[in-house]
Amino acid sequence: MARPQQYNKEKVTAQAMHLFWKQGYQATPVSDLVKVTGVRPGSLYSAYGNKEGLLLAALEHYTNELESDVRRRVNSSITAKEGIESLLQHMIFEATGDCSSDGCLLINTLLEMSGQNDNVCHLVSQLLVRLEQCFTEVLERAKSEGDLSQSADCEQLAVFLMGIIWSLKVMSRLSPEPWRMQALLTPAMKGLFEN
Repeated sequence: MARPQQYNKEKVTAQAMHLFWKQGYQATPVSDLVKVTGVRPGSLYSAYGNKEGLLLAALEHYTNELESDVRRRVNSSITAKEGIESLLQHMIFEATGDCSSDGCLLINTLLEMSGQNDNVCHLVSQLLVRLEQCFTEVLERAKSEGDLSQSADCEQLAVFLMGIIWSLKVMSRLSPEPWRMQALLTPAMKGLFEN
């Protein structure tokens, strides 16, 4: 009979997520995952199948957190437009604050694994589409609030918004000076809302 699980799987997934985010998938040996999570290799393999399974769970966890943050920021703002600006400002604050930014786990993983692991890349693509759908819903709200014209294509604007977020995430790794990132924010908001 198998021994009962002695750890919090969500916590282990979050710990692995942060390690993959910091080091990348290929540069993260199982021994590092064991050290960070405190879970023995056999238990990790039993819970996730293999290291790739743990990465897939970590990517899902990351996306769930990001989508939850987007919805929380928008829902706590008076308008969806203010919520989007709050989200982008928060990304800039995180990137230019005291802690270094590791960019976007989804994009980092896609760049690292492209051409090497179709299973991981397929999941990342699905998760990015899910985030795009989340932003489409947020922009539909902005349209209903009158901050977008009734003819605005919210799906296209969601693609544009995702591009802005990717740009901010990449810039956070390369040159996180606040003025550079703020220089992107103003035209981005105009591009979204002055159409």
